Amino acid sequence: MESKQNSFMEERKKIENLRNIVELVTGERILSVTRYRGEVEARMIFASLLKDTGMHVESIALSMKKSRYAAEYYLKKFEDMVELDSKFRSLYLKCKEMVVMNKFKDEPVDSYNIVGRLVQENEALKQELRLLKGRLYNFITEKEWIEESKKKEQQG
Repeated sequence: MESKQNSFMEERKKIENLRNIVELVTGERILSVTRYRGEVEARMIFASLLKDTGMHVESIALSMKKSRYAAEYYLKKFEDMVELDSKFRSLYLKCKEMVVMNKFKDEPVDSYNIVGRLVQENEALKQELRLLKGRLYNFITEKEWIEESKKKEQQG
């Protein structure tokens, strides 16, 4: 019984630490009831970080004191925001780096700085890959459209 309680307390502490990191970086309150854009974006980052820890949507919703549907919205919208909004992406990467640094705070400074930079570089490369996939799709679509137009011109 005591180990379950300790596990629960550790989980709550992790969630609280994540919330503090996101609030520190964004300057917004996550548990606020308003729909102010900055607070909603902070909730999106918080939800994504919780998902990265392996939490389920229902647990994420409980942690934010929101509905399951709100948590699903935040997670869905997060992907679009990271891809399209450079300021949002920058805030997310800062939060992610601080989370990694917080995990390794008992190790020497150099090790967590390296890990933080690697996480940031990894996220930037993922973002670049997403953008390149989108551009490639656009080029393929445009090429097909041009080929169809040429065929129609030749036939007509």
